[in-house]
Amino acid sequence: MTHFIPSRFRSFRLVAVALLLVAAGVWLFALPLLRAPAVAAARPLGFRAAMLAASIMLFFPPLVLLGMVTPYAVKLRARSLGEVGRSAGDLYAVSTLASVAAALLTGFVLVPSFGLGQLTAAIGVVLLATGLVCLPWKTKEPLLAGGVGDPAHPFSNESQSAREGLLVQEGGGAVMERSATAPRWFVYLAVVVNGGGILAVEILGARLLAPFYGSGLYLWSALIGVALLALS
Repeated sequence: MTHFIPSRFRSFRLVAVALLLVAAGVWLFALPLLRAPAVAAARPLGFRAAMLAASIMLFFPPLVLLGMVTPYAVKLRARSLGEVGRSAGDLYAVSTLASVAAALLTGFVLVPSFGLGQLTAAIGVVLLATGLVCLPWKTKEPLLAGGVGDPAHPFSNESQSAREGLLVQEGGGAVMERSATAPRWFVYLAVVVNGGGILAVEILGARLLAPFYGSGLYLWSALIGVALLALS
């Protein structure tokens, strides 16, 4: 049996990556304004519970948004099911390296050199700009010889959704996915900005909440727990 996914769902992956970055950037712009109301709302819970609640309210949403970027990027990068594993490994490696670089740069250079408000806004600008730059780009789908995407195929005049289906029946009953792909530079740019943004948000979170809760073990435990929950 041949399965088809209309092209609008493939295009959604590309748009989703851009919109996730834009939404995360907008949230970071609002973060300094949201900090005081979130801390005030959590205060009745007691010191430790309030710390955890404030961390969730302020940093769970942007980390969830950023955590969704790489899985979409993997689907955009892979051209077939056989490439998914390699693409995922490559992109997660790039994301990890970007996170390490962002952690060192933010902790040793940016935080000591700039105010928290300016730094938070700058990271928001980077996320927002990356998303907006990537929005106009369209995905490309390779044609498979003898497949539905091949103009020589007997059903090449069928409906657009049929011609652009994702899954194509091949000989022997095996099913192969035809993933729409995006420009390589876009995928890697999105993953680098995303990986760096995740670690930067965690470090900024500690600095933004330190005036209210200190910078000790409890705060870092709350932030790391929120980050792991958001990224899981």
